[in-house]
Amino acid sequence: MPGIDGLGLCRMIRERGGDYVYFILISSNRVTKENRQLALESGVDDFLTKPVDADELGMRLHVAERILGLSAQVKQLETFIPICGYCKKIRNDRKYWQEIETFFSQHQGTKFSHGVCPDCYERELVPQLEKLGIDPAAARGGES
Repeated sequence: MPGIDGLGLCRMIRERGGDYVYFILISSNRVTKENRQLALESGVDDFLTKPVDADELGMRLHVAERILGLSAQVKQLETFIPICGYCKKIRNDRKYWQEIETFFSQHQGTKFSHGVCPDCYERELVPQLEKLGIDPAAARGGES
């Protein structure tokens, strides 16, 4: 490959992130302990030497397919957020239940502003205001 070798390409793709790419290093050189360490540090997953045996390559690709499938399953499971149906707290990776605002702030940098939707205003706040002897329409500033 002009301008970049296989290890450089592997490092570049690993740094980019995104979906997992499975790398099999195929080399005409004998793989030494030092070369193997450098390849592992660059993100290589497996090694083969030339000439490549078709059956061995097939087995390695089968393993790669299995690993990529499991990686996709993990990614899908990470999209599920365990949330309490009552208090709406979210369980984090350490099995600790935390407020939804804290969870999203830590995981996505999301900030919240709080208000009351019209349904909750009618169901929750109007009875509380009436109990306190406050006219809900007056509390809203005459809005209806």
